[in-house]
Amino acid sequence: MDSNDQTKNRALSKLFDLTSSFEEVKFEYETLYKNTIQLIAESPYIFNYFHWTTDIKARRIIDHFGIKKILGYGEDVVTFEKMISLIHPKFFPFVVQYAATAYEMLTYKKYLPLSIKAHYSVQYPILCANGKYLLVQMNVSIIVVDAKGNPIVNYNRFEVLGEYLDTPIPIKPRVFFRTGLDLSAKAKEAEKELNDKVKGIFIKIIGLTEKELSVLDYLADNSLREEKFVALKISRETLKTHNKNILTKAKKHISPLFEKARDVAKYLKTMEIV
Repeated sequence: MDSNDQTKNRALSKLFDLTSSFEEVKFEYETLYKNTIQLIAESPYIFNYFHWTTDIKARRIIDHFGIKKILGYGEDVVTFEKMISLIHPKFFPFVVQYAATAYEMLTYKKYLPLSIKAHYSVQYPILCANGKYLLVQMNVSIIVVDAKGNPIVNYNRFEVLGEYLDTPIPIKPRVFFRTGLDLSAKAKEAEKELNDKVKGIFIKIIGLTEKELSVLDYLADNSLREEKFVALKISRETLKTHNKNILTKAKKHISPLFEKARDVAKYLKTMEIV
């Protein structure tokens, strides 16, 4: 192999290495995103937002703004592991699996145009320094990709929706794609595919059976029509047992605030789980 080939191979190797690729686009990232994010986050008019950007390969936070103002933690100690540890333990498995699924979706070749033009959203509670949990909606966008289309850096924007004690309200299990481009058909396709996966994750974590899902569908019907009950092919006593089991699972895995199975059914209907 001559020196020209070696030089060419080294250049290609550098091009396809994520870390090297990030260095190549770092100036563009800082120019187009970092300065804008920082200005927004430090604005006195923005009181319920905080932001960070993540180096996906290194699993580390590159920049963070507004975390001290919103969550009360010193920004010099903010790490990816630290922020992950602040997720409410009840919702940790949901958030982790949602994130993994969404990143998988964002990097599908057929959805690559959406990767840097759209974002997905999910809600969950994060522990604040005062001991309360802030219910936040996280919007995530891939903002830098390498030459092979692999994501390198993503931007995370958190909107605080409310403050709670150690009993947060139920989260929204759905994940939404948002885009301002003329990609509505592709975005809808991606959102449907993603939410079908998220629905499966949600049902699996709660531990709902097929029969319990049928009961929930029945309970979500405001009219509770007799013919729909007959279609369940169970007795009234069996229905009561299912109701009890559903409520127990929902209190354990979603929120202890549920008081009856029908409340669970209405919630899951709103979230398009049943």
